[in-house]
Order: sequence, then structure tokens, then C-alpha cells
Amino acid sequence: MQYDTSNQKIIAREINKFNLPGWSNNDKVWKRLSDLSEKDSIRFKCKSWDRELISFVQESGFETPEAFKNFIDANIIISDDIKRNNEASNMKAEIKSLNKEKEYAQSKIFSFEKQFQFALIAFIVSLSLLFIMRYIFYGIKWFIKTLNQKQSNKN
Repeated sequence: MQYDTSNQKIIAREINKFNLPGWSNNDKVWKRLSDLSEKDSIRFKCKSWDRELISFVQESGFETPEAFKNFIDANIIISDDIKRNNEASNMKAEIKSLNKEKEYAQSKIFSFEKQFQFALIAFIVSLSLLFIMRYIFYGIKWFIKTLNQKQSNKN
């Protein structure tokens, strides 16, 4: 999941045009705006900022410093958001991994048709072996009977 940072980038790009010291990139702009918002000094800064910057804020649709502060508060990404985003990404990766394991495990399970084919082949092989064993049993039985008859004839 990616955060929608388009509002942040637009505001930071426009503010960077004013070459304010310490406001050189997107992260620094939003860190500074966040600090100003937390200290509730947006109203004070709006009085001391360059007129062009104040006009930019007003042209951007922020009629009052409070509206600009509300925008900053609504669009700031705090560390808890980043932490939750990372946790969600980790959970999605784990879910993906578990789904792959599930698919692998399911691929090892025979379908009903394959189970039936296996059972049928095993049944046919078992019947064949039993049929052959029957004649071996009859042969051994006949052999023992024949030996007993020869021994009884000798005595």
C-alpha cells in the first residue's frame, strides 16, 4: 500500500519556489509544516511570510490560516501511519507466502479421479497376485500330498 502523497508533493513544490531557508525538499517542507501545525504557529507565520507565499496559500483555496493548518494535519504522514503501512505490507507478504504454501500442498493432494484410478490399479494388481498365489498354494498342497503318499507307499 502506498500513501497518496500527491497533495504533499504539490504543496512542497510550490513552497520550494519561494527559496525559504530549511525548506529545500518535500520531507523538510512537511516536517517544518508539521512542526508549525503542532505548535499552532501557522497563524503567526502567515503574518510574517512573504506576500507571494501568503497569496499562494490563499490561491490554493486556503482562505484562513486555520484552513491551511487543517490541510496540513489531514495530509501529514505520521510515524504510526508508516508503522501500520509496514505491518500491512508484512501481513500481505505473509498471506502471499501462505497462499503459495497452500497451493503447493493442494497440488500434492490427489484429485478424486486420481485416487479412483490408483485404487482401481491397486485392486487389479492385488487380484492378480492373489490369483497367482492361489496356484502356488495349490502347487505346494499337491507337493505335500504327493510326498505323503510316496512315504506311505514305502512303509
